[in-house]
Amino acid sequence: MKQSDKFKIREILDLLIEFVYLATVFLIPLYFSFFFTAYNIFELSKSSLFRILVWLLFFLTVSKILLYPSSKIFNYFRHKNFLANAKKYYLIPFIFIVGLGFSLIFSSNFALSFYGSYDRQAGYLNFLFYFLWFILLVYNIKTINNRISLNSPKDTIRKRINRLLIVVVISSFLVALYGILQILGIDFLSWPEDPLFTRRTISTFGQPNFLASWLLLVIPLSVYFIIEKKKLILKFLFFLVLLAELSCLFFTASRGGIVALGVSIIAFIIYLIFFLNLNKSRKMIIIFSLLLLLFSSIWGINRFLPGRFSGLFDLQKGSMAARVNFYGAAVDAIKVHPLFGYGIENSSEVFISYYQSDWGIYGDVGATTDKAHNIILDIILATGFFGLIIFTILYYYFFKLSFENIRRRKDLNLSLALGLGVLAYLSSLLFSFAIVGGEIYFWLFLAIIVLLNNDFETTEDLDFKSAGAEIRNVYQVVAKAIIFLIFSALAVWGINYEFRAMIADHYFNDLYYALAEEQYFTVFTLNNYLDAEKPNPVAQNYYERFLAYKLSDFYPPIFVVTEKRATRDKLIELDGKLAAQGYENLFVKGKINSVLGNYSRAEGYFLQVAAETPHWPKTYIELAKTYALEKKTKEAIINYNLALANLPDINDERLEGSHKKVVSLYLKTIYSALADIYFSSDNYAEAEKYYQKAYTADVNDSSLLKKIADTYYKRNNLEKALEYNIRG
Repeated sequence: MKQSDKFKIREILDLLIEFVYLATVFLIPLYFSFFFTAYNIFELSKSSLFRILVWLLFFLTVSKILLYPSSKIFNYFRHKNFLANAKKYYLIPFIFIVGLGFSLIFSSNFALSFYGSYDRQAGYLNFLFYFLWFILLVYNIKTINNRISLNSPKDTIRKRINRLLIVVVISSFLVALYGILQILGIDFLSWPEDPLFTRRTISTFGQPNFLASWLLLVIPLSVYFIIEKKKLILKFLFFLVLLAELSCLFFTASRGGIVALGVSIIAFIIYLIFFLNLNKSRKMIIIFSLLLLLFSSIWGINRFLPGRFSGLFDLQKGSMAARVNFYGAAVDAIKVHPLFGYGIENSSEVFISYYQSDWGIYGDVGATTDKAHNIILDIILATGFFGLIIFTILYYYFFKLSFENIRRRKDLNLSLALGLGVLAYLSSLLFSFAIVGGEIYFWLFLAIIVLLNNDFETTEDLDFKSAGAEIRNVYQVVAKAIIFLIFSALAVWGINYEFRAMIADHYFNDLYYALAEEQYFTVFTLNNYLDAEKPNPVAQNYYERFLAYKLSDFYPPIFVVTEKRATRDKLIELDGKLAAQGYENLFVKGKINSVLGNYSRAEGYFLQVAAETPHWPKTYIELAKTYALEKKTKEAIINYNLALANLPDINDERLEGSHKKVVSLYLKTIYSALADIYFSSDNYAEAEKYYQKAYTADVNDSSLLKKIADTYYKRNNLEKALEYNIRG
């Protein structure tokens, strides 16, 4: 093969590599399951796409190393400073990923910690991909050489980073633009919580606080380009991007986001006062402008959504009160397992144990959480103080390199922008938790900071003699071929696995809608398709538990014999598949066995859940239903009353809006069930009493008046019976 041909192949590989990592940076913030529908619209979609692209980047990188072992790629490893650089730049991330892996030993649910929960996608596996993403970025940005010929301008590391950052800014502009359009009511999709009505944008992240956290990472980069660009037109364009990002951040109405923005502004003001060489008047103008931006945002959000910021310090109402509950539960749980925690992504099992009735004041009755909504507490819960140490070391490492760059004035403005972005992002996580898009960008920023700090540059010009040297040793050829085939097979397997995960979630989405329409045979067919894709065990468990939960509710009133038989068979199958581990699985297994008539088994499962979470009302309701089916009237009444005792007081002044409606619905359901029990026991006076209470909880349900009339009829009070019949 000619040297020029080899050069062209090498250039093609480098172009493909750069295309893939630029595509990753561009697509991850923008992508969600729109073209290819899925049930987990955002986190699973972003996570799967990210892993596919990282696998592809890994394959191309390995191919390049194997095909060009003598070029500057290989020289990168043979450089005299390589070991020193590896120790300085890769040791801390390596220690972090190994330490996080070590924490899996202490996990209460290894599979959940490794794969991550279905909703969050934040297991150890994703951290492995973040680490690989970081390594591949640093290596490839150092070694690619995307220029057409040796006579073309040099393609330096600085140029590659600049291209990367411009793609980041373009992606952020599109995310911000879509977020703004949502607030204006210009959207090509309909959302369950429409931003036009909630007045909080979600853009491509699905939740306002998640969007705010990600925007905080990228906003400083737009400021950086405004400062760096010399042409006025470019400054203006980047100013428009900044304006869109800030507007979108404003429309998230994220209090944590604005507080985090304030933290980064204060950090910049400190830098401005003590380190930046500007005259006093210019400093004062900049400080005044930044503070005006911050306080205008706070005032504007409070005007746009009245009470949003004024209620920030009201710990008796709203989401702040809920967070206080979560913080208290987290602290109590940490005291039990302080050293290594409960395992990554296992906090849902922790929080349910601390559920209290007043949690239904600030959220829906029975609703719990899987996160403390505070990065420090979440880390300690998951990995203990051991984990807090390794996370702290990683973040310290990032800021240490950033500060080194600033002190040495190496790409000072860019290092400052990256540092402020990460500072704002981490500050926002004091009120929220990490997401896939944010973590991918954090490791991207870490790679850039390493590249800016590293003095070691590979030779920019290719040595054609060494790069074109033919390999005549047959053993080397065979060895390389085997290695290439192994890594190719690994990459193909990984990419195929992620596609199958997305296909499985697509089937689950279709199953969800078919189930809502009670198309049972369609549901079972889709479930078989889903199983054939073999998703990871955590996702599989989620799908099976959801289906079992819904079918156990739908099963009793099914009247078509074939559908009833098929549903019963499916419930038996699902009961066998669901492990008796975790309160959610135990609860659903209890529901299955209750509707199938296996009452003693159902009681056993429900009692296990009650032992784990004694104040969770849902358990007592299901246990009471089971006892009622068994005709154990006394036990059913006791458990319905236990459920009532664990509901919030309907007259609590802290109970507002939709949460009050949920409590009323629970009261109506329990009172109606109690009334039915008393009615079937011929205790018509007590039955009437509870039907009246049920009607008070929901005065729009006129069917309750008919039931009240029946109690009077049974007591031969025809006048009252007629009165309530007429009203009903």
